[in-house]
Amino acid sequence: TERQNHAKEFIKSLNLKQWSGILVISGDGLLFEVYNGLMERPDWEQAVKIPIGIIPGGSGNGLARSISHTANDPIVAATLGVAKGRISPLDLMLVETPKGALYSFLTVGWGIMADIDIESERLRAIGEIRFTLWAFWRVFNLRTYQGRISYLPATVPPKNGPTVAETPLAPPDGFPSLDDPVPDDWTVEEGRFIIIYSSLQSHLGTNLFFAPEARLDDGVAWLLMIRGDATRLQLLTYFKAQEEGHHVDLPYVRLIPVRAFRLEAFANSTVTVDGELVRTKVGGGS
Repeated sequence: TERQNHAKEFIKSLNLKQWSGILVISGDGLLFEVYNGLMERPDWEQAVKIPIGIIPGGSGNGLARSISHTANDPIVAATLGVAKGRISPLDLMLVETPKGALYSFLTVGWGIMADIDIESERLRAIGEIRFTLWAFWRVFNLRTYQGRISYLPATVPPKNGPTVAETPLAPPDGFPSLDDPVPDDWTVEEGRFIIIYSSLQSHLGTNLFFAPEARLDDGVAWLLMIRGDATRLQLLTYFKAQEEGHHVDLPYVRLIPVRAFRLEAFANSTVTVDGELVRTKVGGGS
């Protein structure tokens, strides 16, 4: 692509009837543009059903790694599944902001991990290791984030159970808009946080095993929280443990399956959707 949002604009105007699928050779950022281009088309309900393949070629390759984990294949072997035409359903999340809606296939982030996503852009040329290096920098220059997180807990479907397509999880009247109060069955937490991060998929990158129980189409977002009283040593332990998914056993880490959530930052800070910067203090995902 030649510029930011080039892929999004291209997909919005593409005659999809000429193609049997879309192949993306890049990282998660370009795939984010492709999905949002599809969802902004007048025929989005049909357009979003077109098969999309991903060959990892960026500094962030979370979806490609999640697919390989689901297929129980090395990432290269799973990539070859594109050539074989293997198809699987994939969840998308509607992310509402005061400026409009976005669609996420991977993450919504706030706190130190969102800062690492955006601030490490200056190291993009060195690949995925940029996230590790900037994590060290941000831990040793630690800050906390004041805000409120509201969420609707979910029941995780069994791994051999029906897919989300067979078991709709959203109620017919949908979730509350940003202008409405959250319902009584939501949980609300407020205060100082270091991490609030949500993922639809198991992996955030090649070596970031974020949500071990996640499936591509389980209709669940996995919401991780670390409160503001965690120490630097605890954060370093968290980042190391996340490589193998062992962070879920740490007492100061909470990983909660949710159907929807609302994030309210009390001050200007970084919010990311699929690793891309979104300028907002309030956002909701469902």
